[in-house]
Amino acid sequence: MIPCFNSGPWLLEAVRSVMQANPGTESVIVDDGSTDGSGELCDSLAEKDSRIIVVHQRNSGIAAAQNAGLERAQGEFITFCDNDDLMAPRLVQRLLSALIENAADMSCCRWRNPGASTAEAEMHAHADDPPGPTLIIDDPAQAYQRVFSLAHRRLAAAELRYFSEANWGKLYRASLWRSVRFPEGRYAQDVAVSLDLYLQMRRVASLADALYYWIQRPQSVSHR
Repeated sequence: MIPCFNSGPWLLEAVRSVMQANPGTESVIVDDGSTDGSGELCDSLAEKDSRIIVVHQRNSGIAAAQNAGLERAQGEFITFCDNDDLMAPRLVQRLLSALIENAADMSCCRWRNPGASTAEAEMHAHADDPPGPTLIIDDPAQAYQRVFSLAHRRLAAAELRYFSEANWGKLYRASLWRSVRFPEGRYAQDVAVSLDLYLQMRRVASLADALYYWIQRPQSVSHR
């Protein structure tokens, strides 16, 4: 799922990376009232690829866009990608394999933080990296709270080692989202639902592989 708002300069690259990482599955793009032509670009992409589903809505914020995507999604599994980031081609394959092989409710991977001008080159440079180890975490809610304890992060320097509160870089069983939606109108909406999701999980498979490219752009919401 890709929430989209005025992302014309980089939307095409993001969508291409998602489609490469999701062969044979649908990709839902939610246009959150873009005014720069991004909505028209989404429609153009959907005309060329039947796997792409486009939802248009008036500008309501990223949480509302993600909620609209959740309502539209029909698959057994759900993953997210920001409209200015990239997925490595093997991301979904590796996350799905780890989830199924370990009977997990969610699988997750590590990420890289390249600049916009070097992201694609860095992704290609790591295309043949061998798979790393997979850490299996039982009782994910307890582990999540322990990792995100401020004291633990300061003393152990373990911040974000296995968990992040971002919803990208993860593959979820869609059933986890049946009763969970993002709170609209607030920043860091993914933080607000993290514990609600982890409380439903029995097991998480955490890959050491860095397969998501969280691109550093001065125009991004988190930078602003």
